[in-house]
Amino acid sequence: MNATRRFVGLMKQLLVVMALVAALISSVPARAQSPQANTKQQQAPDDPKAKNTPTAPNAESAGQMASPESKSKGKAEIEGQEGTQVDKQSPGREPALKGYCPAAYMLEGKAVKGDPEIRSTYAGELYYLSNAEAKKKFDADPEKYLPKFGGLCTTALGGPYQNRLPCDPEVFEVLHNKLYLFSCERAKRAFVKKPQWFISGAKNAFGKPALGGFSPVAYQTRNKAIMGHKSVMTVYRGNVYWFPSASERGTFIENPERYLPKYDGFCAEGVSRNKRYPADPESFAVHDGRTYLFYDPKAKVTFLVNPKEAAGKADANWVTLKDKPLLP
Repeated sequence: MNATRRFVGLMKQLLVVMALVAALISSVPARAQSPQANTKQQQAPDDPKAKNTPTAPNAESAGQMASPESKSKGKAEIEGQEGTQVDKQSPGREPALKGYCPAAYMLEGKAVKGDPEIRSTYAGELYYLSNAEAKKKFDADPEKYLPKFGGLCTTALGGPYQNRLPCDPEVFEVLHNKLYLFSCERAKRAFVKKPQWFISGAKNAFGKPALGGFSPVAYQTRNKAIMGHKSVMTVYRGNVYWFPSASERGTFIENPERYLPKYDGFCAEGVSRNKRYPADPESFAVHDGRTYLFYDPKAKVTFLVNPKEAAGKADANWVTLKDKPLLP
């Protein structure tokens, strides 16, 4: 009996050692030489005040900086498909702007819910349009109608704290033929008093790429952290992503959710313990077709001892953790 217990103990130790070796081998990514290389925040993961914004958007808007290649993605057929906020054609996929028509703000001067049967896709995003005419105009020039700063609240982004808050699609302002969205009426009132000040601040805050500029596609297709280029980018859900090539950008646009790191890029090992820690975009693992980021190699090793169990715990925790207020 004692011999059996000793054997079981030795096997457990062997599994831990094997996981450590595998993690160390895969944690040495080929880092592209670039001045945009990410610098991980230096707070220890046990510090409750650790900065908790692992990703940051870049381009001033999806429209002005999107490439001609991404424009070609704006064409879409009108499909007879019943839908709500979660698109039934692609289960789990939500339309951008919470289903509001991006063209109606300028064409009608008000926020109008789009028709799920009249849809377009652009740069990986699904949009509902209010009518066939709105779709025609949007498809002809999507960038003209897209909100600035990826649809984030302009006041919060341009303020002193540079917070990346989601917008309320019903609270907007059209200024000089540009659409700005806000999280609430109070934010809009502040913007109206000094719009250029907030716009200038938002431009600066929106100038950093998500994932420190590393390509979200390369994690899976090359099993490496590869730095992208500012000139090869796209905007998705308020964040800007860089890519080393136009083909990788196209791959991302076809299915963004597949390549985005889980848990909004927070440390997966931390989320498995119901914590949100910033992650180092060069410390990653791909498990079961999804990308996971980690605070450091130690967190990665811990996660990979039993990735299925750790991912299961993290998935369960994230349901409520993602909606909790972030610490200042």
